[in-house]
Amino acid sequence: MKAPDLRGKLADARRRLDRARHDVEARVSKALGTFGPAEVVDTLRHLGVVAGDTIMVHVGFEPQHGFTGTPVELAQAFCDAVGPEGTVVMLTMPYQGISSHAYLQQGKPYDVRRSVSRVGIVTEVFRRRKDVARSLHPTHPVAAWGAQQAEMARLSADPAPFGPDSPFGRLVRLGGKVVLYDVPFKRMTFEHYLEDHVQAVLPVPLYRPAVEVEVVDRDKSRHTVRVQTLTAEVNARRNSKALEKALRSEGLLREARLSLAPVMVADARAMQATVDARVARGWRFHRAWALPR
Repeated sequence: MKAPDLRGKLADARRRLDRARHDVEARVSKALGTFGPAEVVDTLRHLGVVAGDTIMVHVGFEPQHGFTGTPVELAQAFCDAVGPEGTVVMLTMPYQGISSHAYLQQGKPYDVRRSVSRVGIVTEVFRRRKDVARSLHPTHPVAAWGAQQAEMARLSADPAPFGPDSPFGRLVRLGGKVVLYDVPFKRMTFEHYLEDHVQAVLPVPLYRPAVEVEVVDRDKSRHTVRVQTLTAEVNARRNSKALEKALRSEGLLREARLSLAPVMVADARAMQATVDARVARGWRFHRAWALPR
């Protein structure tokens, strides 16, 4: 059998398995009960999100998991949970399935108005809102709504995307929270901020040398931005499960489930303090060796 034929058959098999999984999940969620935007807001409040909070949201959209609304309504639910005095932030990376280093190698200029978010339909409809500001960072742009949107979307002069003056560091300073909706823990990009914070003890360098990247702002003006990306070595040694286990053991991951959709809320400042304390005692969430590929 020719290789293209085999690849096509494997792709067809994956599509059939995905359709079967979706059908099963839809039946299960119907049995468990569906939910709408109001239930999302209530659940976030139950998990500790209050009016005035700044939240960084990582969000999936799987209608077969029980949500009856649209992506626009789901995005609005996060805004409703914090109110106009609060702030909602979402990452809107213009790539998926590749590293930020590989993305930059493609040589595509990042356009704050036109570069589509590839990390989920909810992030894309959110960044298109007229009342949302989007940052000029080429690899980890954020879209922000609310009272602190200008601060959260401000471009830092630091080339490190996860440093103290990044949106992740500002989330800590503002006493904000990380929200995971219908996505696994490994989607929590705040993990890289924690790596930056303890990079002195990492077994390998955290960042590659800075490179210059072209970006296009809302006025169609072009700028050059210096940016660093994570090394392949640190990606190979990261142990996200160890970090998740540590945060869970400290009671920092507050969790609930809406039908088949898991929801998790964690305080950013508390996560940083816990990692700092554990690292000081010799704990690590990076392996000294790389796992075989």
